Amino acid sequence: PFKLGIARSKKLDQPGRCEQVVQLTVDLPFPMNQREIVFWGFADDDCEDQQKVGARLRTIDTTFGDGNLVPPAERGVVRMEFSCDFLFRPCPEDHPALLHSKAKYPENERKILLTTQMFCDPKVGFVPQGFLNFVTRNAIGMVWNMILKISQEVKEGKRPAHKEVIAAKREVIYDWMEERAKFVAGGDSTTSQIAAISGN
Repeated sequence: PFKLGIARSKKLDQPGRCEQVVQLTVDLPFPMNQREIVFWGFADDDCEDQQKVGARLRTIDTTFGDGNLVPPAERGVVRMEFSCDFLFRPCPEDHPALLHSKAKYPENERKILLTTQMFCDPKVGFVPQGFLNFVTRNAIGMVWNMILKISQEVKEGKRPAHKEVIAAKREVIYDWMEERAKFVAGGDSTTSQIAAISGN
C-alpha cells in the first residue's frame, strides 16, 4: 500500500524550557523503508539586544548525553542525517520575500521575518539530487504554513484541546514566547505576524 507521512513523533527528553530531544519516524512509499530522525532542538535568544531569536535542530545518535537516551534504530528503519536552523527577526518593508508574498497585511503592522536553512540526507541513492532538493525546499514552506493554520484555528477557538495545553503551560513557556515575539517585532506581540519565509 502507498504510505507517506509521519508514523511516530515521540519526545524523548526536555532538558530545558526551550530544549527538546525528539524521535520522528516517517513512512515512505514501497519499496523504501521507514526513515527516522532523532534530533536535539534548542533556542538561541538575543532578542533584547539584536531583536533576533534563533532555533536549531541537530541530528544526534546513541552516544548523545549519557548514552542511554537515544535508542538504536529498529530493524528496517533508516536513520537520516538532518540539521535545520530558524532565525526570527524584524521584517524590513522592502524585503524580497515580503514583496512577493500573496498575503495581505494591515498598514503599519509590525511583521516578523522567518529565515530557514535545512540539510537532510534521506539516504535514498536512486532519487536524483535535484528532486530531493526541490522536495526539501517545498517541505519547509508546507510545514510552516500548516503550523500557522493550526495557530490561527487555536486563536479562533476551533482547537479546544490545543488551547487547554497552552493554558496549562502558559507560565512555563507561552508567556516567554509572547515576550520574545514582542521584542523581535519591536511592539505589541498581539499584533505581530510571521510575514514571509525565506529558505535555503
